[in-house]
Amino acid sequence: MTEQRPWAIRVTLLASDTELESIVNRIGAAICVPPDHPGPCANPWSVISTPVDDLDETERSTWQPSVDELLEQRRAHAIGGN
Repeated sequence: MTEQRPWAIRVTLLASDTELESIVNRIGAAICVPPDHPGPCANPWSVISTPVDDLDETERSTWQPSVDELLEQRRAHAIGGN
């Protein structure tokens, strides 16, 4: 088995607060299997979520291309009626 090392996975999404909570719960369920195991996870993990608008200008600028892409996808979806 190879040694574990820290990884970062970046996800940008458009969601309501309720949708975000559901998505974060599903991410946790996918990572922590089985969900009700005793003791710490074999693959320790954490999730940090914050509105992009709450980030400082430098950090927000690194996320803006992803946000712009999501907004364009939403516009295309609305125009296509799907």
